[in-house]
Amino acid sequence: MKITILSENKPKEGWLTEHGLSMYIETEEHSFLFDTGASDHFLRNAKKCNIDLKAATKILSHGHWDHGNGLEYISGGTLIGHKDIFLDRYRNRDDSYIGLKLDRRALEERFNLKLTQSPLWINNQTVFLGEIPRNCPFESKTTSFHLKEGTADFVPDDSAVVIKEKEGIHIITGCNHSGLNNLMDYAIEVTKDDRILSIIGGLHLKEINNDLDRTIVRIKKYPNIILAPMHCTSQIVIDKLKESCSVKELYTGDSWEK
Repeated sequence: MKITILSENKPKEGWLTEHGLSMYIETEEHSFLFDTGASDHFLRNAKKCNIDLKAATKILSHGHWDHGNGLEYISGGTLIGHKDIFLDRYRNRDDSYIGLKLDRRALEERFNLKLTQSPLWINNQTVFLGEIPRNCPFESKTTSFHLKEGTADFVPDDSAVVIKEKEGIHIITGCNHSGLNNLMDYAIEVTKDDRILSIIGGLHLKEINNDLDRTIVRIKKYPNIILAPMHCTSQIVIDKLKESCSVKELYTGDSWEK
């Protein structure tokens, strides 16, 4: 498996960087574009890497602007996502809109749109998880977002992709609004494989607290796991993870073969 970071928050000289996330992932069987960031930066960086995105399956982790607004700059092929990616959603602190720029009709005109709440196997190796159950008692119980009608938005469309290899599984996540423990549990349930090799993407961990300590205890149960935290993971959390876990920091333009 090879992952190229097309867009990520952290600046790297010579690359277009923004608040957002986009990754191009190649496996033995398939290639796919996971999220598109907030603008056309991912596309311009892909051209710099000599990556042609036309044939790649497109996957949207969830319906937030910083993961899906780049969709207006591409078209063609299949786009996979959860059925709730088009919810009208806003920040609690200032009521600003944080949903997608393009509506369902616009995306149906651009792509073969596949929306699913259930796991969808793209091939024998790769699965889109669909809606992730939230059973961990200390995760995903609060939210900073609300829907247009004012009800709380817990981002039910938050999802991830799991790549299954002979040695174990790799988990690719956009923002992990579902919570890391919930994500690991469901990835294992769907793939029937508890050998987690890596978790790559936004982990939505921002504070040092008891919940993080409990999550680290869980992570350490997997002896071969490598974390590649990006986007919505704070640097203080990344530094904390480094104290007891194997961590690889990735920036826009980086490639990682695993």
